Amino acid sequence: SVVANLIISMAKGGINAVGIVVIVVWFSIIVILLLGALLFQRQRTQALCRGRKFGRPLEFQSPDDAPRTFVQNGYQTSTIGQILLYSWGLIFAIGYGYMVLFTWLSYSPKFYAPSCGLEIFRNWNGLLAPWLLIFTSIHIIGMVLVLTWPAMRSGFMMPVDNLGLATHVVIEEDVSFDTDASMVDPDDFLTGLRRRLRRKAAQAGRRLQRAKCRTVTPVVVDSDGTRRIEYTCV
Repeated sequence: SVVANLIISMAKGGINAVGIVVIVVWFSIIVILLLGALLFQRQRTQALCRGRKFGRPLEFQSPDDAPRTFVQNGYQTSTIGQILLYSWGLIFAIGYGYMVLFTWLSYSPKFYAPSCGLEIFRNWNGLLAPWLLIFTSIHIIGMVLVLTWPAMRSGFMMPVDNLGLATHVVIEEDVSFDTDASMVDPDDFLTGLRRRLRRKAAQAGRRLQRAKCRTVTPVVVDSDGTRRIEYTCV
């Protein structure tokens, strides 16, 4: 595993000060982005909780004549939110570039790779420790970006209660979640706990599926001032 290989590398004295600095800087950047995202979400939540009603109903008629109800929510782009959003994509690109570059350097002197990489990190073990951590973290970041990019785009925008002020409209199907507390058996703690865990897991799965199906559409302003969006219900 990554942790086991890292422990072995450090036990052999392979990791040096350069490797430690790379690890500390890398995870410091991730922590800073996480804190920035949390602070932005807190501000966004406060905007949602000011008593204003967000969202407008949008109904489509499916081919089987069953109505499907959607909700359209207005959002405005935020400079800080956009910086935070694309910083996650940037750190993924930087980490991927680091992984590819030092994979090549680790084969020195094969494949025309210079020896500077191994010299900087002292030896192969010293290069491996930060490489493994960055390799693991960028794959986690990449998976989250791929699965939740539409939700992240709207999550780093500020909601507006007036669609006339929106720069983007987020359209998602209105799906109710099962939150019936009576499903928990009060006479059997373990059974009730298992049911709660299963219900929470099912809700998380549905929210993830809902986030994947979320559509972010920009508001188009015509020459005559007409504001419109284009959306195709599939």
